[in-house]
Amino acid sequence: MSRQAANQEPSPEGQGGGSETGGAAASRNSESRSRRQTLAKATQIVWLVTSVLEVLIGIRVLLKLLGANPQAGFAQFIYGITAVFLAPFRALFSAPSAAGSVLEISSLVAMLVYALLAWGIIRIMWVSLEEPPERGGGPGAPA
Repeated sequence: MSRQAANQEPSPEGQGGGSETGGAAASRNSESRSRRQTLAKATQIVWLVTSVLEVLIGIRVLLKLLGANPQAGFAQFIYGITAVFLAPFRALFSAPSAAGSVLEISSLVAMLVYALLAWGIIRIMWVSLEEPPERGGGPGAPA
């Protein structure tokens, strides 16, 4: 029998083998669906937090680039919130300036690093917590 034909054979659950086998399969499918929904929700939360952080850092870069008054309340608020997240990157590059405008290259690098960090966390979550396929295969393999 060819490999392709072997993969297309019906499973024992589909042959009316008994209610316990079908019930166990349904339970596994429900568990798998629940796990995937939890992972999807966690993925959304990680991207939401990352997006908020990216927007705040982006606003900071824009304020610095446009030469905003650092004594203004909004600028102080944005600078205060983002200072914690930019601390590891502060001395990475010098910040070129001209006529009151400052280009914070280290902030742009921080945005890139945080996006990659979020992507890595999400990949690790899915690889480690997603249930492996029951019969070989992988993404796109027939169920």
